[in-house]
Amino acid sequence: MQKNKLKILHFFICFIALSLVNVLSAQRFTDSPYSRFGIGQIQQKSFAQSNALGGTHIALKNDTLLPLFINVANPASYSGLLLTTFEAGINSTFNKFTNSTTTYNSNNTSLNYLALGFPIRKSMGACFGIMPLSATGYDISNYSEVENIGEVKENYEGSGGINQIFLGTAWKPFTNSFNTYKNSTQYKEELSSNKLKTIRNKTFFKRWLSSLSIGGNAYYYFGTINTYSRLIFPNASNTFNTKLSRQVEMSAFSGSFGLQNTFTIAHVKTKEIDTISNSVNYNKRKTRELKEKIELTIGYTYSLNNSLSTTYSEFANTFLYYGFAKNESIRDTIFYNADQKGAIKLPETHGIGLSIRKGNHLNILLDVEKQFWSRFSYLNDKNNLQDLTRISVGAEWIPNRFANSKVDYFKRVQYRIGGRYNNGYLTIQSTKVNDYAISVGLGLPVGANKVYNTLNLTMEIGETASANKNLINYNYIKATVGFTFNDRWFLKYKYD
Repeated sequence: MQKNKLKILHFFICFIALSLVNVLSAQRFTDSPYSRFGIGQIQQKSFAQSNALGGTHIALKNDTLLPLFINVANPASYSGLLLTTFEAGINSTFNKFTNSTTTYNSNNTSLNYLALGFPIRKSMGACFGIMPLSATGYDISNYSEVENIGEVKENYEGSGGINQIFLGTAWKPFTNSFNTYKNSTQYKEELSSNKLKTIRNKTFFKRWLSSLSIGGNAYYYFGTINTYSRLIFPNASNTFNTKLSRQVEMSAFSGSFGLQNTFTIAHVKTKEIDTISNSVNYNKRKTRELKEKIELTIGYTYSLNNSLSTTYSEFANTFLYYGFAKNESIRDTIFYNADQKGAIKLPETHGIGLSIRKGNHLNILLDVEKQFWSRFSYLNDKNNLQDLTRISVGAEWIPNRFANSKVDYFKRVQYRIGGRYNNGYLTIQSTKVNDYAISVGLGLPVGANKVYNTLNLTMEIGETASANKNLINYNYIKATVGFTFNDRWFLKYKYD
């Protein structure tokens, strides 16, 4: 028992330490010029497994078989956690930016997420962790010629982002509904009275209630976004350059909710008629049992559109260059507004998803999500953003999850593929900026408990672009390495 306590303590020390590293280190998640808009580039709210499935997550839930995983994007999935599950992931993104004249390459590597999920009791689970909400990272310039002045350079730079700590739980409140009905005197009376239609309707409804899972996440958002706008006159030595700096700090709470429900198809109808008088399917076509059951899971997610309180400071000044680039010497202060109060209103989000699982081999998923960015506001100013629609599909295949021998290792590997598209919330020069990607991935069983722990490898190839050739096309390859550990922790022993 003492060993278990030390093991749990060691885990939490490591977890907190890693969390602090993620928060305190100045990680740069993006170099995209499109992170200049809104609150920056919105980060995927899913982990490595879901990313390989095109980002589908709304109807993604744990099976009753191992290995388990955490789906933080739909908190209703937490009720399927049977073991303590820890997830961590690292992203490395290779970027390529092109327009009609230039090409620029960069890459970013960062610790992306940490999460711990665990069962509370039968059909109830919880999860907490940390991951980024958005990232800002850009440095773009525009040159033009002005009469009687000469060349003018406009420079825009931004850094920082918003992180989120989340705590969520899920519960199946009616998990015993079907079994209670089947063992009730009411069922026996209805069966003896030959109320077969009533029994069929109640059986369907009770099964539906038994699998209904309801969950929610509470978020604590925090972070800082720094932006700088410069107007520079490179060839006019007697003219001061100007600079506007803004620092926005956020510390606020929000939340999201989710539902999941599963329908199991275990039998299909045959052409033969059931002639047994006291049968539930009397005078209807007989059914036969499927070799592999089909599970249809329907999911729904909703994110709040809270107004989040912020504090910001603005500083405008003139400056001269000494040496190269941004070795600036301030000459005069134009204005300074410190510790101003403002608000950021997040977009309301609704999503629906469908999962079709065949036996223990194949799972096909589909998501459709609507984000209402037209209702978004930044520091009380209305932004000219558009509503976004995301569509994603994915499939996962496991040849034989019960294979035990080393020779059959690759039969236990989880093979994943997916794709996603969204029409973007940005309209620049009357042109929509869209985003799309395809993804592939593997879930590799590792460790002594080979079916418990998984190394998830994911690669996404995508593009953020528009039909306007004057705008920047952003191509990227994102590699994610995720670790999933399962174990039986927090057990209460009768004897020590």
